[in-house]
Amino acid sequence: VSVSRYAAGRRREYRCQRQLEDAGYLTIRAASSKGNVDVVAFGPGHIRLVSVKSGTATVTPIEREGLQALAKSLKGKATVEAWRYPDRCRAPLIAVFG
Repeated sequence: VSVSRYAAGRRREYRCQRQLEDAGYLTIRAASSKGNVDVVAFGPGHIRLVSVKSGTATVTPIEREGLQALAKSLKGKATVEAWRYPDRCRAPLIAVFG
C-alpha cells in the first residue's frame, strides 16, 4: 500500500510528540505547517522547537539557515532541533542548532 509523503511525515511528527511526551514534555503539533517548526515541546524550564523529517528527507540548506536564524533570535531561551527518522529506524537522528 502506497502512503503519501504527507501521511508518512505526519506519522513521524506524532512519533516525535510521543517520544517528547514520554520524556515529560507537553507538546503541540503545528498541523499543516509549511514553516520550519513542526512540533513545539514545553518542559520544566525548557522549550524545544523541532523540525521533523521522514525517510530520506534531510534539512535543506535554506531550512538549515532558517533554523539557525531562529535559534540565534531565541538567544538560548529554547532549543531548535531537526529530528530525522530514516526508514525502519525507531530512534531519530537529532541535530541541534544554535
